[in-house]
Amino acid sequence: MTWVDTLREKVEEYMAASSYKSAAFWADKIVTVTNGSLPDAYLLSQAFIHLEQYERAVHVLVKYDTVRKSLAARLLVGRCYVKLNRGEEALDVIGLDDEHLDELRTSDMEVADFQPIHHVRAQLALLRGKIFEDQDNRIKAIKAYRTVLNHDPFCAEAVQRLSDHHLLKHREETELVSSLLLIIQETLVTEEEGNVLTDITEFLYKNLFQRYEEVAVSDQVPPKLLTTADVQVSLATQLFNQGQFEESFALTCKILDEDKFNEACLPIHIACQVELKEINALFYLAHQLVDCMPSKAVTWFAVGSYYFATKHYEMARTYYSKATTKDISFGPSWIGFAHAFAVEGEHDQAMAAYSNAVRILSGSHLPLLYMGMEYVQTNNRSIAMRYYQLARTIYDKDPTVFHEIGVLHYYEKNFHEAVKYFQHARKLYRRVRLVPSQLHATLVNLARAMLRLSDLNAAIKLYEEALELVPDSKTAHAGLAYIWHLNSDYEKAIQCYHKALALNPTDAFCEQMLAKALEESARDLNFP
Repeated sequence: MTWVDTLREKVEEYMAASSYKSAAFWADKIVTVTNGSLPDAYLLSQAFIHLEQYERAVHVLVKYDTVRKSLAARLLVGRCYVKLNRGEEALDVIGLDDEHLDELRTSDMEVADFQPIHHVRAQLALLRGKIFEDQDNRIKAIKAYRTVLNHDPFCAEAVQRLSDHHLLKHREETELVSSLLLIIQETLVTEEEGNVLTDITEFLYKNLFQRYEEVAVSDQVPPKLLTTADVQVSLATQLFNQGQFEESFALTCKILDEDKFNEACLPIHIACQVELKEINALFYLAHQLVDCMPSKAVTWFAVGSYYFATKHYEMARTYYSKATTKDISFGPSWIGFAHAFAVEGEHDQAMAAYSNAVRILSGSHLPLLYMGMEYVQTNNRSIAMRYYQLARTIYDKDPTVFHEIGVLHYYEKNFHEAVKYFQHARKLYRRVRLVPSQLHATLVNLARAMLRLSDLNAAIKLYEEALELVPDSKTAHAGLAYIWHLNSDYEKAIQCYHKALALNPTDAFCEQMLAKALEESARDLNFP
């Protein structure tokens, strides 16, 4: 063994120990002595990359013409250019796709015995996909990620990016998983090994894509895998999308206790904190994230969510906007940004932000639902109905969608249709344990529709059921008062009007109707 071989071993030891300055020091000497041999130049550039000295890494790889000798070197140069925000230059090196890459390599002098990365073409395609996403070119990004998985079906990062950024429709997700299972079965050695791994991969990949219902578990899947963070985050997401915020929050708390800054879990956890008004916990979490992860979109999403929850909407918009600049494909920040406009009646800006959310989260029904709600606010009911129907095609078990469709029918005076949708929403609400206010709104609106259809007894029962959920509901008290008034039961009507006014003293309708009920009651009792 020569002294150069000894130093190479030392460099590898320092790399393994994360002592990159020492590794770079000795690797530089080796490269000088060996006139930039491919393995040595590659190792030196890796040390520079770990030291975040990307320009130096590129300089070494270009100086010794490694790009023409190795696809792995092309990959390193591409990654450095991405870190330097020079995506177009990266694509010039790694190619726009496999065919373009082969054209770039026509004059290459490949070193056959140097292949440090097994699925290098998969990694090149993965880098392309990230660049295309940064350029907001979703179609090319999808094509790149599909290429990754054709080369390497176990590349979970490509699947996670397709899932997290909602790049595929539900049908396309199902077809993709099925195609990957076939590739896995063809590449594995034994049938038994193939069966077990395909079952495990199918379960894990389906979990990444499934946002609404639990995935069936095969007997081949070890029970321990069900406790992994990815599986638990998928379950928390499913609970959140079903409106079960408390259960989802309990699960995300458990996940973060084990894995404090799990990036997949944090957006759901933060959304649950907003829904459940866990203001103090959200404030503390946002501070931790700013200290530990200032470059991440989820950090500024947390800060924006805190200001949204405390009703400082202008500040919320500032930080949601900052989150979108950190990662343009981070869907939750676009929804939060839109909410912060919508709550203050800024409809045009809200719809622009919701439109981005619809495009980015194309596999989720929530942006479509929110877009429909915003069109209702601007009195564009026919367009709102289209968005609600689109949301329904993605997920037909969200009671809020049916509730909002019922509201549209009510506005259009289609009371029979309104009743049908409100009743379906009521049925769906009862399947899951929700915060009382959600079912309460549906019961109140169903009671109003029944009242319009002159079914007073049904309306009374519905208002009473709503009061069991929310005893301080001024709307339900006012509705009951009006029905008792119609039935000439003035004593009950007056009592309910008083309760409604105690909860909302400025209610002009209840004031007028109370005065009328008192007058009619006095007349009924023959008072002078």
